Amino acid sequence: MPSIAAIDESFDSRNSSVCQLSIQYGAQLFSFAILDLLANRYVALRHYWFTKPVSPENQADHLRILLNSESYLLRPYDHIRFMYLSPTSVLIPDQLFAEEKEESYFAHYQDISKDFTIQQASISEIHSKLLFPIPKTVHQYLTNQVDRISFHHQSCPLIHSLKTSLSEEHPESKASLFAGPKFIDLAIFSGNRLILYNSYPAATTEEAVYYVLYAFNQFGLIHEETPLEIHGFIENFPGATQQLNNYIRNITYSSFNQSYRFSPAFTTLTPHHFNLLLNLPQCGS
Repeated sequence: MPSIAAIDESFDSRNSSVCQLSIQYGAQLFSFAILDLLANRYVALRHYWFTKPVSPENQADHLRILLNSESYLLRPYDHIRFMYLSPTSVLIPDQLFAEEKEESYFAHYQDISKDFTIQQASISEIHSKLLFPIPKTVHQYLTNQVDRISFHHQSCPLIHSLKTSLSEEHPESKASLFAGPKFIDLAIFSGNRLILYNSYPAATTEEAVYYVLYAFNQFGLIHEETPLEIHGFIENFPGATQQLNNYIRNITYSSFNQSYRFSPAFTTLTPHHFNLLLNLPQCGS
């Protein structure tokens, strides 16, 4: 997929203090979006794919180059939200969470080294804490470089979007899929209760389709009735939507959140690619 830019002709980076900046970054991609708070309007979005994955130990230097290449990203913003795309996270109900056990929650993850710092976020919609790792050098660089920054994981806007749609539609069950680079996230609500959130490694279309169908069968979801909403870069798994549609009959792609306004330049974008990034402000600070 090519790099993408949608910049409103009226955008003036000198007004950054009345804007919020959302960034998503992972081993294979970098995107940012700018929200004009006075107009409640998205005025800029840019997205890059990398020619090869960036290893965690090199990501801080890589981010430095990216941010300096777009000089207005380092201006003072009302708030900056940084979403680190990763298949690694732990979701814990508030009543079971213990601060002193934070690192032990990742005991079954063999690839979490001392080079990562564990970040914490609250997902109030489901009364839970989310823990996720970020490379220490990335965290240190960003906190030293910019003010008013908060750190996030893609599960927050995914769960928030799904929960919000439930309160409006009241389906019996509903699922949301985020397709990332080499992994997928799946969230399932039954009524108003989250019954699954999990990440699955998926290097092929067959693996991605298998995990979705396995989860539907595991929780007894009715294939012909349960809605499945797609976020992210499902095109990285060629033919996945068509294969899923052979079994799951109610598949939709996520659309722009109508609580925001969007520059006419955004009509060139594919909404489901960027909806989690654009909904990040709803995850709080």
